[in-house]
Amino acid sequence: MQIPSTRPALSRLRKTLLVGAAVMLTSLAPAATLAASQDTRPQIQREADIPRSEYRLPDVPSVLILETPEALAPLREALDADVSAILDGCEISDIATRRTLLRHRLRIALSGGDWERALATIEDLRALEDSAAEKAAVSYQEAAFARAAIETGTGDAGDPRFQAAYRRTLTQQLAVMDVSVSGAALRGAKNSAEIVTPALLRGGLEGALDPNAQAQGLVVGRGMISVLLANRQLVEFLPLNPITADVIGARLAEEQPETVDLWSQRLVDLSDAGELTPVTVGIWDSGTDVSLFGDRVWVNPRESLNGRDDDGNGFVDDVNGIGFAPGWTPSTGVLRPVPQEDVDVLDQALLLVKGARDMHLGLDSEEAALFRRTMASLEADEYQGFQLRLQRMGLYIHGTATADIAQRGNPAVRLLPVRFDQAVGTVPAPFDEASAEQFTDYVRASVDYLDDAGARVVNMSWRITTPQIEASLASVEPDADRRRERAVAIFDTMNNALRDAFAAKPHMLFVAGAGNENEDVEFVRSMPAGINLPNLLTVGAVDQALRDTHFTSYGASIDVYANGQNIPSRVPGGLTVSLSGTSMSAPQVTNLAAMIWALQPELSVAEVREMILANATAEGDQPLPVISHAATLAGMID
Repeated sequence: MQIPSTRPALSRLRKTLLVGAAVMLTSLAPAATLAASQDTRPQIQREADIPRSEYRLPDVPSVLILETPEALAPLREALDADVSAILDGCEISDIATRRTLLRHRLRIALSGGDWERALATIEDLRALEDSAAEKAAVSYQEAAFARAAIETGTGDAGDPRFQAAYRRTLTQQLAVMDVSVSGAALRGAKNSAEIVTPALLRGGLEGALDPNAQAQGLVVGRGMISVLLANRQLVEFLPLNPITADVIGARLAEEQPETVDLWSQRLVDLSDAGELTPVTVGIWDSGTDVSLFGDRVWVNPRESLNGRDDDGNGFVDDVNGIGFAPGWTPSTGVLRPVPQEDVDVLDQALLLVKGARDMHLGLDSEEAALFRRTMASLEADEYQGFQLRLQRMGLYIHGTATADIAQRGNPAVRLLPVRFDQAVGTVPAPFDEASAEQFTDYVRASVDYLDDAGARVVNMSWRITTPQIEASLASVEPDADRRRERAVAIFDTMNNALRDAFAAKPHMLFVAGAGNENEDVEFVRSMPAGINLPNLLTVGAVDQALRDTHFTSYGASIDVYANGQNIPSRVPGGLTVSLSGTSMSAPQVTNLAAMIWALQPELSVAEVREMILANATAEGDQPLPVISHAATLAGMID
């Protein structure tokens, strides 16, 4: 419900302050002032309502963190006042926002050596989780650090007494954790502890944080200050990494939980189902290697690969689909172009991507070992180039992986890629007003093309949110409030373009991934996940045991859930990589819709949508509606 006084109250909160050495330029009113009027506290009803703050850095992040950490003190104090003002002065129902603010507070407490406050904040964070297993997994390393500091009277991670206490307290923290729930996260944490080096930390600071801060004129938001404190914490944790890896490894060795797979029995394979009707499936993504899919690829009979627009539809060489370059301008080819610097090392780069994914999942593969060795050997000045290559490779593989899931077990599928692209750089390119207008034209052209080609279902494993747009404007819009206003307006332009394009094609079903930020898609405003139309399904992610994943976003717009964790998928060239995310759960629903139409092509979008929803079953603690191919297709297969 909208509260009429919310906007004016929030406006009154935004005041210009001088804190410390003028580090905070814009902030909330002091917490004490807000506390005096608890009954009229403004309600934070969406992400754009959160008051913005700006801080002036006295130097670049790498210098502050590695050379003059004492300069972080006034920034920490300013952030503390800022966060407390919001937490104490506003009514915040959104759990993800409270979680973010409390994480800021935890970093403040750890950075300031306030161990009791750190433990109290961890308890506040744990109170936001639903199950005992999730509560135990929250900030367990930070809790062990704080308890060790209290026990020894020092926060010096290089002190042998502290290290012994940390080993003991971390062991105690892990003893109460459920490995069947947290095993993957623990394995990922162990692997991370094994590869983090001073060179990697410096490389990340100098290669990523410094350029972004400089692009903003060293005037940054509260999120950047929290990141600075977190990175200083990483520096202080370095002596503990061998202990962390050892203790986690010992805990994992104690318990090998049985893998529960309730998902596979829900799947159906139509390979032997007899006569099927071909179904065109749009893969609106970052590019698809159609060479992997044989006759399961859509073909434009009126076009040839000759550098001309043979059919006069405005696209050149669109034999199997269309592509757009960064900036939403038409391009050629349905697989993302690979720059020469990546072509020269493409095979190894793909192995490293697989290794990074395997390491994150805690898998002991040859590729994970290669990734660890490569990371350990990097010099500081090599780090950012390596990370940018991984980002480019992530875009390169993404669309092919979603296409692989969408076509699995269905020989009637005809994959139709619509490729988008984005520039990969240290400082993100801004989503500005001109870009939004270009996006509008791109959306119309893409959806019209899919419709003209006869696509019945379109998979969209991507999202754009207002925070993403706002962050992208940081390098071009110095005023925080103006930046927020612009981001909201730009989002509206882009979101309206999508909604109108979908609504104009009621005979097509669009399937969107919810997102992987564990946040409410309505609160942050996310497209296409937050669009509600009768021809759109938004999909969250569960694991093989049909439990909600720790990453899936949520909200009233989420219609169904599907397996999105550790999904083996082919990537360009044919390498199989296990991937996680709602990017992997959305094509499971696309796959099911395509199977329905392959068996009964006369069904309408409304009928197919209802079949998927009606046959989803309530699973997990929440419970969540999880799709079932077997239940939905029961009686349709001979």
